[in-house]
Amino acid sequence: MIGARKKKAVRLQIIEALGGRCMWPGGCDVTDPDMLQVDHVNGGGGRERKLFSFRGQAVGASGVGSDHYNMSGNRSSDYYKHILGRVLEGSKDYQILCANHNSKKYVIDRCCKRKENRGKVPCPCAA
Repeated sequence: MIGARKKKAVRLQIIEALGGRCMWPGGCDVTDPDMLQVDHVNGGGGRERKLFSFRGQAVGASGVGSDHYNMSGNRSSDYYKHILGRVLEGSKDYQILCANHNSKKYVIDRCCKRKENRGKVPCPCAA
């Protein structure tokens, strides 16, 4: 399982490079790497994962926050190396969120895409 160890090591480097804790606005104390997930700040994670997919299927496409455990083989290692490289270059496209806040962000983003909620701050569903 050398590949799995390498993947975990790169994932931990990403977490460390992005601050090592959940970056939820207003604060969150979660620092446990097993509970932290790489979040695409402006969305687009699915499209990016497809670049590292196998036979046209997006790796880790089974749900919110699945991008770090459900990917298989060398493709996921390549994906993490890609993210780490971008983070080290100074990209602001990624952040670390705990599993709960990553799910909450997804719910808020879906809600705010509804026509009746556009432009309302805060979004009525976010309360």
